[in-house]
Amino acid sequence: SPYFSWFTFFKYPDYYKCWWNIPTLTEVRKDDPHYRFFLFNPETGIVPFWLKKGASGWRLDVADELPMDFLRELRKAAKDAKSDAAILGEVWEDASNKVSYNVPRSYCLGDTLDSVMNYPLREGIISFLTYQSSAYQLARLIRHQQEVYPAPFHYAAMNLLGSHDRARIINVLAGCEWDHLPREERANLRLTQEQYRLGTERFVKGMEILCALPGAPTLYYGDEAGLQGTADPYNRGTFPWGREDVKLQSAIRALFHKRRNSPVLQTGYLEATALNDDTLIIRRWIE
Repeated sequence: SPYFSWFTFFKYPDYYKCWWNIPTLTEVRKDDPHYRFFLFNPETGIVPFWLKKGASGWRLDVADELPMDFLRELRKAAKDAKSDAAILGEVWEDASNKVSYNVPRSYCLGDTLDSVMNYPLREGIISFLTYQSSAYQLARLIRHQQEVYPAPFHYAAMNLLGSHDRARIINVLAGCEWDHLPREERANLRLTQEQYRLGTERFVKGMEILCALPGAPTLYYGDEAGLQGTADPYNRGTFPWGREDVKLQSAIRALFHKRRNSPVLQTGYLEATALNDDTLIIRRWIE
């Protein structure tokens, strides 16, 4: 097979290197020249091919498990094919300074990723809205990202609350992730009316914070319609067509319209402070 060199066989043909030892997810050797040519070749490579077909960019799952030189080569192939192609990576920690597989990595220097999924901000907002941390701590987290991320990276961050890798945000904010229960028992669990009210009220408040900050406020499908669910796979349920929470949809829609129509919220300067433990102040202004 011309693809033999892409893989690592411990004992041919049934024992090979896999991602997290999952047999159906065969791990590819990212350092193999033939494999890189398959991905990055300007004429037929997978990365430029789909950009030329109209894709806006590439989203890289577990980007921090990819070698840094691989990311740099991917970025060059993408930008050569389409100068404004976006390279978005899944990185759960501080993207300016993390260690993965004993290698220090920074993704915000303009040579690898354009943006990352902003999980630290997500955790900070959830912690604040569920009374696990104070407004002072959230303001400090916001300022920290403002300090360590270059402006182009900071203003491109994928700011999110809901995620396909976590329980539905309404469940999380209502304190009803139910992670301690067996998977089968979580299948049909639903929030009470009071739990749902609390979860959606906090969700709207969290989206207000996202829409007030630099970055790209992002919505996970169905959250705005009131979709519930515990961790994977129950956080990936189908959209509730005909059963949407219209009031919640309207509230989220209004926030996004305000954001989209406000230059100051999109590109303005930022100051984040706290008045007391419960009051976060976000100030935006523009020249």
